[in-house]
Amino acid sequence: MIIGPNSNVWDAGVFKLFRIREGMTLRWEMTAVNMLNHPNYNDPSVTINQTGSNGVISGVGGNSNVSGAGSPLDPAGPRGFRTALRFEF
Repeated sequence: MIIGPNSNVWDAGVFKLFRIREGMTLRWEMTAVNMLNHPNYNDPSVTINQTGSNGVISGVGGNSNVSGAGSPLDPAGPRGFRTALRFEF
């Protein structure tokens, strides 16, 4: 059995509502993905060969132990921010 490294991803978000008039608001929000910028390593190689790369972790990315690895459900890449402005009426 080969067990890969754990995934450590912390996300955060903040928002602020600005009331313009009755029934009209402006919403500003910012979200951070992998806020602590922690590296999340790939699983080790399971291919048995004579090159000496058996069990070597060769990159940073999603962890296959987490559902949706490499997708927005497991954003194990570098830190990223997103901001949005929404007008509600």
